[in-house]
Amino acid sequence: MALRHACSGFARVTRSSITGARECTSFASPSAIAASQKINNYFQYESEAHNAAERIGNFMGPIADAIAESSKQNDNKMKTTSAGSLFVPNVPHVLPVTRIIRDNQFIREVLIYDDSAPQVKPRLSWYHPDDTMVPRGWFSEGLVADYTYYFGAPK
Repeated sequence: MALRHACSGFARVTRSSITGARECTSFASPSAIAASQKINNYFQYESEAHNAAERIGNFMGPIADAIAESSKQNDNKMKTTSAGSLFVPNVPHVLPVTRIIRDNQFIREVLIYDDSAPQVKPRLSWYHPDDTMVPRGWFSEGLVADYTYYFGAPK
C-alpha cells in the first residue's frame, strides 16, 4: 500500500526536479503566480467587441455629459420657478418629436390641467344602454359632438 503525501491548505504536491523527492508547493507561491500569469498572457485575446465598446464609449461620453449638465440646469430652474408658472424642461436635440410636442400649444392645453380654468361638465348624453359594443351614431353624435362640445366647432 502506497503512502500518500499530505499537504495542508491550498497546496499541491510536486516532485523536485533536482532530488526527485516529493514536496508541497503553495498555489500562492511566487513561482505558481508567475506560471499562472504566463498562461493567462498566452491566452489573452483582445476582441473586436472590446474595441467597438471603447469607440462607442468615446463617442457617447460627451453626449452623456451634456445631457447630465442639462438635467442639472433643469433641476436648478425647477427649484427657482414660482408655484404659479409652468416649468418647461429643456429637451435634447436628439429628440426632435419630443421638442415639437413640448412646444405645441394645443397639446399643452389638452394635457396640462389648469385649476383656475372653468370646469367643463362631462358629456355622455349620446350613450344608449340598449346598444351593443358599437353604439348608434357613435361618430356624428359621439366623437364629432364631443369634439365640438369640448373644443368648439372644427375650423
